[in-house]
Amino acid sequence: MISYSISLSLIILIIYLTSGSIDLLTILSSSNWYILPLLPISLLFMISIIAETSRAPMDFQEAESELVSGFNTEYAGISFAFFFLGEYSSMLFYSTLFCIFFFGISFSLPFLFFFFWLRASLPRLRLDQLILLNWYHILPFLIGFLLFLPFFLILFNIIT
Repeated sequence: MISYSISLSLIILIIYLTSGSIDLLTILSSSNWYILPLLPISLLFMISIIAETSRAPMDFQEAESELVSGFNTEYAGISFAFFFLGEYSSMLFYSTLFCIFFFGISFSLPFLFFFFWLRASLPRLRLDQLILLNWYHILPFLIGFLLFLPFFLILFNIIT
């Protein structure tokens, strides 16, 4: 699962280069919709954050439908509440980050609904499919996009 952290880092670097700032408040106050010019990057960001939060169809650490809900039987009480609080707060964090990066808003409830919808509608991927998707498709595309981006920004006088 560490490979999707690399993808996430490259995507955030692309967003920072495109916006010209690493400050989230500056990106939020500019109110630019980066979803249109960076549509493939936004789709890859969605895939990466779903894998990073270990939600279905990419929940390989704990395949709940094949086990007897392993961590649910081990934790009880407040430790169970903290475990799920951490899981859902990471979903809220990444959905807010997605909305700030690509829509210029901090309202993230529609994208949070997307997390729940995916869990209910998609079948689980195999681990080899997940690894091949990232190492052979997502990472080479992101590296190529990252190499092409400065030339594109200079060509259209976005960066001086």
